[in-house]
Amino acid sequence: MPFNINTVPKIRLNERSKGNVSIVKKQNRNYFLYLNNKQEMAFDLYTNKEIKELYSSYNLGYGKILMSGLGFGILALWLASKPEVEHIHIVEISQDVVDIFLEKNTLPNNITIQIADMNSYKTDKQYDCVLLDHYELIESKDQLLNMQLISKNIPNHNLFWSWSMEAIYLEFGMKLNPDIPLDPDKDISGEWNTFKSNILAIPTAPDLTPEKINEYVYTWANLLDSPYANINK
Repeated sequence: MPFNINTVPKIRLNERSKGNVSIVKKQNRNYFLYLNNKQEMAFDLYTNKEIKELYSSYNLGYGKILMSGLGFGILALWLASKPEVEHIHIVEISQDVVDIFLEKNTLPNNITIQIADMNSYKTDKQYDCVLLDHYELIESKDQLLNMQLISKNIPNHNLFWSWSMEAIYLEFGMKLNPDIPLDPDKDISGEWNTFKSNILAIPTAPDLTPEKINEYVYTWANLLDSPYANINK
């Protein structure tokens, strides 16, 4: 099923500072999350852009999931509402992020949170999916190396994915600048297998059909029209 904003649960956001975390609203529409005065997340209340960037993680997620980063809670609550998802264990580096989230939102019964650093987190537990969502304002080559490390630190999993795999694929697989708008009529699926094997080099990255690759990348790039209202309506 393609992206549908109506599947995304309501998220309540508020301006707040606690400890090393601040959530700030600007221009009456954009929320920013800062950790130690460094921007970690952004969310536009009146578009679906940031949610579309999470669509591939939502679409792939199933079973028992290990996820990094709570942030605003969008992906966590979205996945938790999916019938195919049994349980989500979130590794979040900041207790303040969790506390601010819980002031306005409630965790579903199928989510647990552990305060730890995903970059050094290790476990032998079995998971169906490892989904990473703790990257922001990081060089794509550094994210690529970090994903490879994390996949090895969590050896017992069936599927590995990360925000923003689409941008990394465009840059390293298709040799395109992900900051330059795509031609919406161009098939950009052809290099996935080579990218997965030779560049990403994570065996549990999914095998994707050309149709699914195009769907993920063009949804991420906000080029697929959605007939649905935005999250706040």
